[in-house]
Amino acid sequence: MAIEGDKVPVGPDIPAPTDGRLGGLLRPSQAEREHSEKPSTTLRDRIVLLLTNGMSVEAAEGYCAKQGQDLDSARRTVAQARQRITVAADYARDEQLGKAVMRLDDLYAKSIAAQDARTALQAQRELNRLLCLYSVGERGPGASDSSDEAAQRLELIAGYLLPLRLTDERYPVEEHARMASEIIRKNRLAGVQKR
Repeated sequence: MAIEGDKVPVGPDIPAPTDGRLGGLLRPSQAEREHSEKPSTTLRDRIVLLLTNGMSVEAAEGYCAKQGQDLDSARRTVAQARQRITVAADYARDEQLGKAVMRLDDLYAKSIAAQDARTALQAQRELNRLLCLYSVGERGPGASDSSDEAAQRLELIAGYLLPLRLTDERYPVEEHARMASEIIRKNRLAGVQKR
């Protein structure tokens, strides 16, 4: 019995391969291939669209199950779709940041050309804020300080509050600040009511 090319030898003394083996190589069964394959690209893309249009993760998993996937495959498909959304969002953020910088540069140039210093200054401020060019003290509320700067600020506040002797000096500065704000509130309320 001769073997020609990729043909499998089959004869009375050689049974036809039924165990998934072909020519000495192990081939997974159809069920194994379906289970181990990555989810269909079109299904994953549909899930991306559904998630970006507001569908919940659970509903997307249910949709995958309706399309014939088991629960684990559905979860993998949705996880891959969410990962694609995240990557796209990171790319879009960088792209939008670039567009914003270009627009602000254009606005600044047009404002200078029109001798509109006020608009040019506003565009430059926005650009500086967008690119985080301000120092920590100039960033405004919500900006994060280094621990050294925060300690210096706390020491400065303590220098104002502790001499007032609002409470025992062993209490933390935060308690002194709370007491001071309470006194201010009471005095403001009393002043408002007297008028």
